[in-house]
Amino acid sequence: MKERIKGAFTKRKILHFLKMALFVVALSLILLSLLGTVAHATGLVDDTINAENLYSKYPLSNYQLDFYVDNSWSWLPWNWLDGIGKSVQYGLYCITNFVWTISL
Repeated sequence: MKERIKGAFTKRKILHFLKMALFVVALSLILLSLLGTVAHATGLVDDTINAENLYSKYPLSNYQLDFYVDNSWSWLPWNWLDGIGKSVQYGLYCITNFVWTISL
């Protein structure tokens, strides 16, 4: 049984398998790059620059979302001064800002 397993996994067979796998991956990438359809996407917000409107005076790439939470009154369901509240809110901010940046 051990000889049968050793015979199935020789260095020559493993190298042959790796070469064939590399060839198939390379061929697939080449064919996809030559024959694949390219998709172009537009942002979620129109990037028109118009000096007449103050909100579109500068391009959207000039802006970034703000991170501010008003904790002057107890509207949050947890104590904002503890560490987990800030971490959760900042994590949500990072995700939102990432989506905003991608949509530009």
